[in-house]
Amino acid sequence: MAQTMLESFVGAFGLRSNGSMAVDLVAGCPVSLNFGKRNVTVKTAMEKEQFEAVEDALNASLASSGIGKAIFDKGFVQFVLNRLDKAVEEYSALRGAIQTYIAPASSQLPCPACGMGSCDIAAFHDFSEDSLSSRNEFVRTHASCHAKIVEQSRTRISSGEGNYPLGILGAILGAVLVLAVSLLIVMLADTVFAILFAAVPFAAGMGYRLFKGPYGLKGILTIAVISILAFAGYIYIECSHFIAAYLETSIFYVMSQFEAVVQAAFSPEYLAEDWFQIISFVVGLVLSIIVNPASAKLALNDIQGFESMVLPLGNQELPQIIEQ
Repeated sequence: MAQTMLESFVGAFGLRSNGSMAVDLVAGCPVSLNFGKRNVTVKTAMEKEQFEAVEDALNASLASSGIGKAIFDKGFVQFVLNRLDKAVEEYSALRGAIQTYIAPASSQLPCPACGMGSCDIAAFHDFSEDSLSSRNEFVRTHASCHAKIVEQSRTRISSGEGNYPLGILGAILGAVLVLAVSLLIVMLADTVFAILFAAVPFAAGMGYRLFKGPYGLKGILTIAVISILAFAGYIYIECSHFIAAYLETSIFYVMSQFEAVVQAAFSPEYLAEDWFQIISFVVGLVLSIIVNPASAKLALNDIQGFESMVLPLGNQELPQIIEQ
């Protein structure tokens, strides 16, 4: 559904697209569109003071089109198109409102890289700064500034730069979080969900990348090892829980009996009882290795995807990709 909707938007408005995203220029104002299963999210940059000055008039102009009120968040105005059968018509009306109320202010926005004006392209810029997660937004910038940032990103990914200790911490937190939920379900409801065990390596991978772990073979090996160790820890605590319940004693006392619990938890008999969890985890581990969240190649492909949506300002009818 999302892909079909994206294609209809591309056909209707001549948008540049990649994956589930598309970009547009409305009177020189960069606009990004994210196509989900149930809605289309539209975003464009604007200063808070300028938004507040036109907010009422902007929302009033869209009221008859059925579009919800604009939301301002971290320097961007966001609209959500929820009626997918009317989304093309709603976006057409939204483009008119953007041209009237947002585009004049957009032309005054400085380049996010150098802080200067006279921007000549619209491109995705990472606004994450020192935060852990990336936040790429489609904005006005300079071709020279953008090219420099992209080259730095490509060099960092290819060379394996990153914060390895912090990446390890992120992988541990991701794996432990999912396994903690799984353990609580076992303790409280005496049941298991396969999806949670399969998700452990993916959670570890997300944590690794979220905490800026370096790309490359070392990354995927780290994610795999931490996932396996975390799952082994889950088996140990789960076994301790059952032993404590049987002996009617504290789980912490049982866990302190390390050698005895290890022998029981990793015995063929006990592992056979946990076959469902083990198979689910192994399937998830294999899939995560195939997907490889620490793959430098995939990261470089992501950059190329963003680069395919770079648009020169002032040429809205037939935008051309800037050659690198």
